[in-house]
Amino acid sequence: MRITEIQIDGFGKWQSTNFELSPELQIFFGSNESGKSTLTQFIISVIFGFQNHLGKNKYLQYIPKNTASYGGVIVFEHKGETYRLKRTKGKKVAGKIEFSTLDGEKLTEDELNEVLAPMNETLFRTLFSFSQTDLNQIFDLSKNDIDAALQQMGTVGSSQWLDLAKNFDKSAGQIYKDGGQVPTLNVKLNHRQELINKINTAKQDYNRYHQLVTDNDKDVAEQVKIVDQLAEIRKQEQQLDQLNRLMPIFEKLKINETNEAIKFTSNDEIEVNQSEIQINELQNGITQNQTQLKVINDKKFTSAKQQFYFDHLADFDAAYREIPTVKQAVSSREQLMDEIQRVSNAVNEIKAKYGQVPEPLSEAQQAQLDKLLTQKSQISEQQDVIVQTRSASQKKSSQLPLVFAIVGLVGLVTAVLVSSFIGRSIGIVVMIIGVIGWYINSHQTSINTNEPKKNQDLVDVENELQQFGQDNGFASFPQNQWLAIQYELNNYVNFTHQLAKFENELSDDELIIDNFITKYANLDSWIDGDDLASSIVKIEEYHGEQSTAVENYRNAKEKSRLLTEQIEQQTEKLKQAQLQQRILLQKIGVANVAEFKVKYQSQLDEVNENAEQTALANQINPEQQRQLAEYRNAGELQTELQNSREQLNTLTINRDNIESEINRRNFEINAIAQNGLLTELTQDLADLEAEINELAGKWLKAHFSSLWINQTLQAASQDRFPQIVQQAKRYFQLLTNNHYQDIVVDELIKVVDNTNTEFEVGELSQGTAEQLYVALRFGFSTVMNQEINFPFIIDDGFVNFDNIRKNRTIELLKELSKQNQVIYFTADDRILRMYNNEQVINLDEK
Repeated sequence: MRITEIQIDGFGKWQSTNFELSPELQIFFGSNESGKSTLTQFIISVIFGFQNHLGKNKYLQYIPKNTASYGGVIVFEHKGETYRLKRTKGKKVAGKIEFSTLDGEKLTEDELNEVLAPMNETLFRTLFSFSQTDLNQIFDLSKNDIDAALQQMGTVGSSQWLDLAKNFDKSAGQIYKDGGQVPTLNVKLNHRQELINKINTAKQDYNRYHQLVTDNDKDVAEQVKIVDQLAEIRKQEQQLDQLNRLMPIFEKLKINETNEAIKFTSNDEIEVNQSEIQINELQNGITQNQTQLKVINDKKFTSAKQQFYFDHLADFDAAYREIPTVKQAVSSREQLMDEIQRVSNAVNEIKAKYGQVPEPLSEAQQAQLDKLLTQKSQISEQQDVIVQTRSASQKKSSQLPLVFAIVGLVGLVTAVLVSSFIGRSIGIVVMIIGVIGWYINSHQTSINTNEPKKNQDLVDVENELQQFGQDNGFASFPQNQWLAIQYELNNYVNFTHQLAKFENELSDDELIIDNFITKYANLDSWIDGDDLASSIVKIEEYHGEQSTAVENYRNAKEKSRLLTEQIEQQTEKLKQAQLQQRILLQKIGVANVAEFKVKYQSQLDEVNENAEQTALANQINPEQQRQLAEYRNAGELQTELQNSREQLNTLTINRDNIESEINRRNFEINAIAQNGLLTELTQDLADLEAEINELAGKWLKAHFSSLWINQTLQAASQDRFPQIVQQAKRYFQLLTNNHYQDIVVDELIKVVDNTNTEFEVGELSQGTAEQLYVALRFGFSTVMNQEINFPFIIDDGFVNFDNIRKNRTIELLKELSKQNQVIYFTADDRILRMYNNEQVINLDEK
């Protein structure tokens, strides 16, 4: 296949663009972003189909952003026939196809596939298209990869056989896969092993099952006996525990004590507690505030520099507020001085040019002057015309009298000498014409000589202009410049007014600056600027530095004032609270709060004791009193209770141990039961093995069928492999200038240099490894050229080659292009100097 023409309707940046390609070597030059990769993908997409939008494929779609058209046409030659392939956007992701011969004969998509067979996009990218990124595949390339490509292209119909082999592999993989868990045969084999383990276990546990059941029956009987003992002892323990709790009450009931009369009420307690809480809160508040006040008073907020700032805070604040105005005045002063200098220069230039500068004319005066000058110009032009006419007339007049005299004389002679009537009549007429002409010309000459020499109107206009010049100060200037100098005279007046205005504004700015300097001269001790600008900067810096300190100082002062006020208020409240407490304590008859608390608690204890005795007496029935009376003291009762609890604990432990052992045996019994009976397990195993044998037969059939196809295809193409390696070795020698002599392909690919040293691909430089990849690619295409012939598409594939090896590569491309068309995209501008415009398409010019 050789591509002769590319027509792009819309693909990425390319729209309505055509390229005619050389059938051998076609070079495309373009800088970055010129569309080289886009054009590469266009060729592949039109031949094999557009990409889908999944994953990274969406970036290979190159859908145009500025046109609805998508796709285009490729015209190519194949086996002596020229075809036209058009692919555009369609219902299918791959696009809509229009395939025909160049003569217009329509062909089907199946016929296109026959032309392309056995090539598909994946194989094409693997063998005939590569970029700089693809060259790195050399580091992972193995003999198996080359064998796979050979099998796919090595024999007629190999792609169909490979598809069949893949189907056999797929079927075999669904049945069994080494190390797999999901395939049917893997599941069956795992189940078979589980059944074998269960059968072995069942054989060992058959007697164990009966022994466990017997032991459980014995322990269950023992467990029932212990449960009955526990119920009896637990009842006895509960009775003893109840008596033990009632023993203190029983002892108290024996004591008769006389209670004192109640003196204090609950209101007394509430009032005393409230007064104490209030006094404590006030004392704590005063202490906390005094501590905070001491911290604030002890803390130094100011340095000497800050103290100066605080002492002159009003001046600094005022100066800081005035700084923007002063800055504006300083900036304005500089601008005004520049403007005054500029305007003064302009005024001086006008003065130097005109000396005594007259006032500019008003619009009315300019109109009057323009009118006079126009009149003068018109009269002068008329005077010139008259003078010219007179000169011409005088010249003609000096000749015409003689002419007319001759004419009259001729007429007289004719009238006298000619005898015929007609001749005499003509002579008389001619004579009369001559006499009349002579008379008129002579009269006109006398009139011209009598005209005045000067037009009085011109004199009058000239006089008016002279008077106008004297009245307005223009007498010393030529009349033809009076109007022309009005622009500069008006500028002079404007400049004079501007100068006065600028000087007044400058005086105002100077006043602002002088007032600022005078007003804040007392701040120089800490500012001390070299000039006004530096003083302003230092005031701003000083103000900025101290603003935080001022804020802290002010906050501290304000907090100190508030704390002092709070302490005073709290102290006054404390005095009032203490006075009220003393009055309350006198009222209830105690000296202080501590005495009240002791007496009030004693009173509460008596009340509680009496209430408890009454309540407990109602709780102990006569039988309980009789039982308690049998014990000499509480210790004797507690000893009996402890013995009962120990006995109860021992029986509980025995019961739990037996129950745990029963549960363990039950678990083991259930596990043995779940494993199934030995006969059932054996039958299950026999059924399962029959299924396994059937699946194994299916797997062997599919596996060996795929193996046979692959081995057959490999045998059919195996003779090509040495040819490919041999051709690649020749290309590699050429590219490396014979530095490397041999390529060895085993499990890994290695090379041998001219010192007979062997290197793996990973030991080569990046550029040399990429050259090895290129040599293998070219060797493959050369050997397989008879079976499959497609163009090489190389997108900037030799970036890491030095200039010498890159030149050798280009020469190799020229040689290969005689068998396979080569389409080479590059950003190396040296290519423009190496080849003419017919061989290179410059994409930067498109």
